[in-house]
Amino acid sequence: MARRGKKPEPSQTPAHPSREPRRKGARSASPQPPAVPPSDDIRRGLAHLAEVERLAEIGSWEWDIVNDVVTWSAELYRILGVEPDECHATLTGALELAHPDDRARVRETIERAHRDRMPYECEHRILRRSDGAIRVVRSRGVVVCDRQGRPVRMFGTAQDVTERRQVEATSTARDMSERRRAADALARSEAQLRAFAGKLRSARESERTHIAREIHDELGQALTALKMDLFSLRQSVPEPLLRKTDQMAGLIDQMVDKVRTLATELRPAVLDNLGLSAAVEWAVRQFAQRTGIECTLDLPPHLVGIDAERSTDAFRILQEALTNVARHARATRVDVHLRATPGELVLEVHDNGRGISDREVSDPRAFGLVGMRERVLTWGGEVGVRAAPQGGTSVTVCIPLGHGRPGAAA
Repeated sequence: MARRGKKPEPSQTPAHPSREPRRKGARSASPQPPAVPPSDDIRRGLAHLAEVERLAEIGSWEWDIVNDVVTWSAELYRILGVEPDECHATLTGALELAHPDDRARVRETIERAHRDRMPYECEHRILRRSDGAIRVVRSRGVVVCDRQGRPVRMFGTAQDVTERRQVEATSTARDMSERRRAADALARSEAQLRAFAGKLRSARESERTHIAREIHDELGQALTALKMDLFSLRQSVPEPLLRKTDQMAGLIDQMVDKVRTLATELRPAVLDNLGLSAAVEWAVRQFAQRTGIECTLDLPPHLVGIDAERSTDAFRILQEALTNVARHARATRVDVHLRATPGELVLEVHDNGRGISDREVSDPRAFGLVGMRERVLTWGGEVGVRAAPQGGTSVTVCIPLGHGRPGAAA
């Protein structure tokens, strides 16, 4: 039988009416049979139960609510680290073994189970008397009621789950550490890829500049020389061939214009020679002439010094924004604003078109927008593309000034 001692920590389970023996009436005087000592089978069953509790580290308890008496099994005494004569076998005495920070919660759980006649389950800490160790116990209990529905008894189990919780905590900490390492590795990889993409863009711009100059200088000069030679020959050709030489001269002029246009599209010389403000003004004017869309331009009277790489990225973002207006916006007006402070460069492009949708903004196949974001993120800046409240689309680019490209030294 369970030894009488400290009060356990019960758990919630549906209340069941107890089957108490019929009380003796006034007339009932039948003699009671003498107590029969437990048989060997009962002893073996109790010993087996005690061994199972020890192996599972699960103790059992019972609380006589009417008499406020708590009974614990031998395994529960061991879990709690007390001897049967070391504590009061009452609910209050049992609660004294709970950790001070958990004691109120355990009492509230038991009282609610008692009040609601419902089973309970509670996990809390205890202070083990034998060595002062803090252990984690999982307690379950059910309420038993009499025929009038009054709670008369609670019984249940308490299991030491300290090692299990320690393993879970260690596993959780290990998982969090691995996630942090993975997140750090991913962040490093993204930074390296972004720096590499920035270097590729810089190399591409350098190559475009070189090709533009080669086309303009070499091919342009060759065409100019060819036209001069043609005019020299024109003085000596017969009259019937003069018309042909004029056609050849006109064709050379067209080729010269094509060469200039191609060189400018590869790398506008105005960007390198006159700076970002002049390049923005030139790009907006060219856009208005080509599309017929009305454009307004707001430039600062004096733009602070901006390095060539930032100027190039801002100019390419402007080109992409204007291209999107021409292709998708169905706009009749575009407003371009450029301003700069010692700490930040801001470029804004607004149109009065149909407005961009959230789906289009987040579309991973919108490579133009992706390219704009990557150019800005390279500098630790921001780009916002959204439908404007008054209609149309608004593109806002902010590029920090005063420091180098993040990851440039990688």
